[in-house]
Amino acid sequence: MTTGEKLDYVVYRGGHGCGGLTGSVNYLYGRGNNPRMYPIHVEATDGIRLTHVSRPGCWLNIIPVGGLVLIPESSSGCTCAYPMQTSFALIPKALSGFGR
Repeated sequence: MTTGEKLDYVVYRGGHGCGGLTGSVNYLYGRGNNPRMYPIHVEATDGIRLTHVSRPGCWLNIIPVGGLVLIPESSSGCTCAYPMQTSFALIPKALSGFGR
């Protein structure tokens, strides 16, 4: 939607609801324990988990750009039990060449 019209939209974020949200044309991105994307063309969502092994930082740490979703490492020193302290660049499955 590009009209600026206000719509009712509920995001169940989980994970204490901390961290800022970023957005693209079709999704919001945020931290709900793990990185999640939230479709915006629905009335309510608890998001789609992008990984099970990492946790983004507390601020704007999921960056949608150029068809990718970038998640820079920002959990080193964190006491959370997430096994992967690394940066991620996620590409849509349709573009990845896997499963063809």
